[in-house]
Amino acid sequence: MQSSCEAKAGGAEISTAGFNAKGWHHTDIPSTVVGALVSDKTYPDPTYGTNLKSFPGMDYSSKTFFANQDMPKGSPFRCSWWFRTEFMVPADYTRKTAWLHFLGINYRANVWLNGQKIGDANDVAGTFATFEFNVSKVLQTGKPNSLAVRCHSHLAYLGR
Repeated sequence: MQSSCEAKAGGAEISTAGFNAKGWHHTDIPSTVVGALVSDKTYPDPTYGTNLKSFPGMDYSSKTFFANQDMPKGSPFRCSWWFRTEFMVPADYTRKTAWLHFLGINYRANVWLNGQKIGDANDVAGTFATFEFNVSKVLQTGKPNSLAVRCHSHLAYLGR
């Protein structure tokens, strides 16, 4: 997983097998961006003490409700975030129907498989909504497949 502020490549490149993701954050799925950054020790446990206030953009004034305050310009959460993985499909899976099923994406996403965009943020939208894509024509059997998902928060999608 990597911030789009850091990863300058596009979806076609990031969803190519062998893409160099050196320096990206490790994550297990399901996860949120913040959950993954806590799991890989980038940030401390936000439920302990005042750790949440140490996260970028969370040192807000207690005089107003934090959700009504603008996100700071330097916050890593203003940008969208990339999730990517590579996987194999057995060679004998040829000519079978294959579906890619997401149990939840928050908030919007562009979805790429093997260099081809299969889902757009205009259609893949909603708080933890489920999505399915027939990937039969894009899936490769007997060699690595690469999936890349660019998740946009509401603010990142609006470019704020």
